[in-house]
Amino acid sequence: MGEARDRRAADVLAVPSGRRSVRSFLARWSREVFTIIGEMIGFTVPQPVREDAKRVESARGRREKRFAPEVLALLGSAHSVEIETRRAPGAPPYRAPILMMVDDDGRVYSRCLEGTAGYWYRRILINPGVELHTEGGTVYARAVPAADERTVALVSELYRQKYGPDDPDTQRLLHEDVQIATVRFQPI
Repeated sequence: MGEARDRRAADVLAVPSGRRSVRSFLARWSREVFTIIGEMIGFTVPQPVREDAKRVESARGRREKRFAPEVLALLGSAHSVEIETRRAPGAPPYRAPILMMVDDDGRVYSRCLEGTAGYWYRRILINPGVELHTEGGTVYARAVPAADERTVALVSELYRQKYGPDDPDTQRLLHEDVQIATVRFQPI
């Protein structure tokens, strides 16, 4: 057991070259180091089980996670959802109401009413792990900025369809300064 752990530790410490490789190395390294330390003191880290997500083939041929249909129905039917963000794991939470959009392909979006200056938007840039609270329960997700032209246009049209072009929030959400704060939520 000790030799296998030492061999695994040596593999973890082998640093790759290249920017992407270094990022993945650091992510893998931190997980492995905590796992090795946990095994040394007799603690096993439970792996999270998420049954509300499934992997599907995207239009580009990549496999990506999608929310389960019942979660999409819950998020899509809610007028507003409360997003809970944290600066870091264990930090005090911050909650704010947001308007959710679900497209035909099962992707979930929102947009910060204050644009990139919005408090919850700035916090997801630091820590993308969020909780989406609805009347039907809590959905755990990862928030990813999605400000490309195609996504911005799609989300703007979804807002117009769901809330109507005369809604005051829709007017604010369609403003150019706010459109760049478009976010896509992915299941964890």
